[in-house]
Amino acid sequence: MNIRTKFLVVMLSLMLITGMATILIGRTVSTSIIEEQVSTNLETTAQSRAHHIGTVLSDYNQETGTLSVGIPFRNIVDKRKNRTHYMEIANLRLNNTIQAHEDISWIRILDKNGTVVASRRTDVGSDDDNTSDVFRIENEEIHAKDLRTSVFTGDDVVSVATPILVDSEFAGVVIVDFDARKIFEIATDRTGLGETGEIYILNEYGYMITPSRFINGTLPKQDVDPEHFVATGNYEPEAALYNNYRGVDVLGARAPIPAMNWCLVAEVEEEEAFAPVARLTTTLFSVLAGLLFVGTVICVMVSGTITKPIVKLQHGTEEIMDGNLDYKVGIGTGDEVGELSRAFDIMTANLKESGRALEAYSRGLEKKVEERTARLDGLLEEQRALLSTIPAFVYFKDRDGNYVAANNAFADLVGISVDEIAGKTDYDFFPEEQAVSYIAYDQEVMESGEPGYDIEELTTGADGKLMWFSSSKTPFFDSDGTVIGMVGMTIDITERKKAEDHVKASLAEKVVLLREIHHRVKNNLQVVSSLLNMQARGARNKDTIDILTESKNRINAMALIHAQLYESSNLSEINMKGFVNKLLVQLLQTYPVRDTQVTKAVSIADYPVPISMAVPVGLIVNELLSNALKHAFVGRKEGKIEVRLTASEEGKINLTVSDDGVGLPPGFDIDKTGTLGLRLIKILTEDQLQGTVEIISKEGTTFNIEFDIDDSGSAVSA
Repeated sequence: MNIRTKFLVVMLSLMLITGMATILIGRTVSTSIIEEQVSTNLETTAQSRAHHIGTVLSDYNQETGTLSVGIPFRNIVDKRKNRTHYMEIANLRLNNTIQAHEDISWIRILDKNGTVVASRRTDVGSDDDNTSDVFRIENEEIHAKDLRTSVFTGDDVVSVATPILVDSEFAGVVIVDFDARKIFEIATDRTGLGETGEIYILNEYGYMITPSRFINGTLPKQDVDPEHFVATGNYEPEAALYNNYRGVDVLGARAPIPAMNWCLVAEVEEEEAFAPVARLTTTLFSVLAGLLFVGTVICVMVSGTITKPIVKLQHGTEEIMDGNLDYKVGIGTGDEVGELSRAFDIMTANLKESGRALEAYSRGLEKKVEERTARLDGLLEEQRALLSTIPAFVYFKDRDGNYVAANNAFADLVGISVDEIAGKTDYDFFPEEQAVSYIAYDQEVMESGEPGYDIEELTTGADGKLMWFSSSKTPFFDSDGTVIGMVGMTIDITERKKAEDHVKASLAEKVVLLREIHHRVKNNLQVVSSLLNMQARGARNKDTIDILTESKNRINAMALIHAQLYESSNLSEINMKGFVNKLLVQLLQTYPVRDTQVTKAVSIADYPVPISMAVPVGLIVNELLSNALKHAFVGRKEGKIEVRLTASEEGKINLTVSDDGVGLPPGFDIDKTGTLGLRLIKILTEDQLQGTVEIISKEGTTFNIEFDIDDSGSAVSA
């Protein structure tokens, strides 16, 4: 098989294999990318809408909860009180609430027997047989049910029921009907879902409770295939392909709405979701067919033009190899072979020209050396003139420490002319003690071959006055790399040294002033702590005493930080180990655990904490230790509190405070807690320290707080 045929077969095979592989890979990759993009969009849309609806339901629950704790409603369900006496106030509250909230269409107050005792409508005093459609009582808890249609307005509503407690006992129920239009608007918004996209909500039984886009009617109650219904309790949002309630293959994602035990479903038809893949496949096959046709034609034409120039090029290279530099290989083609042949011709011509140029260059080399020598002499004169204008003291020494040359400034310093400097040593210009020091350092620079910079030296001038100099000394070498001398440059820093001494004296005064400020701040905080302590002793209400005690402890923690700064030699940093030990002693005195033996374990890294972060860290430790001493060991004979602080070389701080007590209540969420101390921990960690807080309630309680410290001593945002 000749070269032309081989070339044609190989090229067509490569084109066909590459094209088919490209189509298969492109289709596979594009399918994966499209599915991932659409799935991500569906998951994000479902989670966003579910979260929005959950927020609306949370607002409804909060509004209903606010009504349930209202004094007027508690009075009318309290059997110990005269209901008639408080009814007018309760009705006024109902009217004002409905007028202030356009989403509320009906409010009912029921006693514990299910009798309506107050209502926006005229059913007061009757037993409401339909309350079972609104809520149910299971395990002494009230659970709201699905959407329903109001018998008065005919609109779809969401009913929220909250118990009314009197002296911590169940006494009645507040039922509020909220218009469901806001939830429908959120659920049926198809933004970003294309032409066939749809969003709807399923209840806990798998029934649709929002209008369908494709089925007429307000609320189609069609049973959705239970196989694809995901319970909200352990839901993991992940899009999947399945056949939906209309019998259509779709790509869908679901997100829970825990407040009502609902599930929000976002779907788009599979055909629309993967339409770009089908179009891409068709386009790729068309392009491949066109490329095969064009490639065949081109390969036939190109293969015929290759062999002839190659044969001619082979003959030309043989002539050049035989020494015939006058032979012209040149081929008239414009391809690489032609370029290569012309390169051979240029190469032979350049070889001949180089021979002639080398001969001419040899003849003119001596003249060029003379011209360059003259130019170097001129440059040396210019350098001498330049050195004479430099205000710094510049000098040159040989390997033995003898002066070779210097500028005018150095000559004026030592009191002789520039021409007299050559051959002198430091003993000729300076006192013996200074000269010995200068010569020793010069020899060190020349022996090491390394320059020295910013060398401060005390020097006696020609007039006998002492002056401070800053010198930089650099060795210089001959062509073999051997040190043959050095050059030095010195500047007068006498005035700068005086200024530095003044700054140091001023800084010492400010340190004393700052230490006094910390002392006074500590004293003032202790005065405030004493006032709070006195106020707590005079209080009779336990909650008031607890609040004053907690405030006093926080102030004591800040006072302890300022006390340590006052006693420390470093006013910008604090040692947290001593602070934690002292704080534990204070808190054990404030919260004596009489019936419990508490073991303390303190492991604090020897890492200084900047003052800008010491106060928030100290307040956090105070809150965590106070909570543990107050709540962790109730009913326990012994317990353990552990405080750890570690620091990495990169400045990452990890603070851990743990106990082996009773732990946190189930479902605890620091974002929803109403306790000032826990909210203070979260605010100080995230806002001031720019860190994170992790809470673990297992075999006790553990708080892990992590934050960064940059080079300036400030918290770094994550």
